[in-house]
Amino acid sequence: MSILSLANCLIGHHKPIRSNVHWKGKRLVGECRHCGAAIHRVDHGDWRAGHA
Repeated sequence: MSILSLANCLIGHHKPIRSNVHWKGKRLVGECRHCGAAIHRVDHGDWRAGHA
């Protein structure tokens, strides 16, 4: 993991592991490829940690 990736995770911007993304109710959920946090998609390309 690069320092920039970790910094993005610390400020709340995550990137999913694409092969593990799936629909759960009304949103896409997955796991962050850099920190492993449970994340959900807020908007196109905008993933946030939280109730995924």
